[in-house]
Amino acid sequence: MFGWIIEGIDVELAFLESDIDKLILMTLPKDVYRNPITGKPIIVRLKRSLYGLKQAGELWYQFINTVIQQQGFKRLKHDQCVYVKRDLETGEVATIVVCSVDDILFLGNTQDTITAMIDHLKANVTNITGMGEVRRYVGVDIKRDLDRHTISLSQKPYTTTFVDQNIPDDMTSKPIPMSETMDYSKLGDGSVKPIQDKVGQLRYLADRTRPDISTAVGILGTAAANPTKAHLKGVEHLARYLKGTKDLALILGGDDQVVKLFGYTDASHLPDDSSKPRLGYCFFLNLTSGTIYARSVKDTTVSHSSCESEIKAIDNAIRMAIWLRGFLEELGFKQIEPTVLHTDSVSAKALADICNIGTNSSHLVMRINYIHECVEAGIIQLKYINTLNEVADILTKLLPVEAHERHSQFLLEGHNCQQPVVMPLIPKKRHKSDFTIDRQTGKWKHKLNGAK
Repeated sequence: MFGWIIEGIDVELAFLESDIDKLILMTLPKDVYRNPITGKPIIVRLKRSLYGLKQAGELWYQFINTVIQQQGFKRLKHDQCVYVKRDLETGEVATIVVCSVDDILFLGNTQDTITAMIDHLKANVTNITGMGEVRRYVGVDIKRDLDRHTISLSQKPYTTTFVDQNIPDDMTSKPIPMSETMDYSKLGDGSVKPIQDKVGQLRYLADRTRPDISTAVGILGTAAANPTKAHLKGVEHLARYLKGTKDLALILGGDDQVVKLFGYTDASHLPDDSSKPRLGYCFFLNLTSGTIYARSVKDTTVSHSSCESEIKAIDNAIRMAIWLRGFLEELGFKQIEPTVLHTDSVSAKALADICNIGTNSSHLVMRINYIHECVEAGIIQLKYINTLNEVADILTKLLPVEAHERHSQFLLEGHNCQQPVVMPLIPKKRHKSDFTIDRQTGKWKHKLNGAK
């Protein structure tokens, strides 16, 4: 968004860099190493950490954490694999370091700060491979458009491999991830081979750059161990959808340099003949960027009503919003105004606003009070939005073609500078059919007398 330099390095054999923390003895491979005199296996004491040790990852983290902080970087409280260094004159964040095991990213507003940090790492770490300007990171292809201030994240090679492995070349593509008419609620009897490997591959894709397939992957995941032929058809259908959309990418950033967090939350009550709802929520940084976080998950408990399902979704979304607000503040983007959460549930919004807990909602007292307190404290603002404009709807259920394409575009490419169409609630003691929406003002207007 601000045109910062992004470079990366890869640490080869990273777990061998740190010293061992305990006395650990190891027998060398018997077929290769033996005492030349006695012929017995050779036992050695480890001086450095080794791949396969339970503490290897922790020792590497402690080592790289010390090396990075030696250069004046501060570890974030909200993500302890992200470090920031502030400018001494302005006090603003000037350099960011991100660690994903042995893949390290450097983001800065000047080349000198990044070069100094890389040189420091080279002086303390043995095997470092420099990637220069980052084009691929943890399996994600990265393309930057400095003129439009955007960064594009995609997994086209990974998607192509999955498609080639699961459908023949002559199969045509599909416009939606899964068929709405197919029954995926039943579990198999063991006659169909489990599909955990396929679901895992799809999950790796959905969680990173393709949130538009999250709901379909979640449905397949519920029966990954005991699938039916319908689930196999679902994998094939999803592969055909990916075949036609392999060029799609998640586009972040944009010309709108205002970082103002907002999100959508939704729930699908009784999905797939199940009493456990599917919850979905997503967040955006501004009106020109795609989603920075999207979640679609089947709840672990039963919901008695659609209102209860929506309350659960709002509760989960608020907790994520609070984490994101803290994370952004540590990066230098403090959220002064409340984070707007859009919901299409009138009952859930009213229950959270008024906090009128009765016999039908007494079991939700903790969730409702928590939501109400966040609203009263000015952290969250709930806004009602029409289902047609509820972007999180795609994260809770399978949609028809037109709705799926519309919400997918919002998720992947952003709002194109257009504000979400927030709908006012219908006036009390009036019938909905008596009113229509005035598109210029966005308010309800009576069809007969024009009263607003």
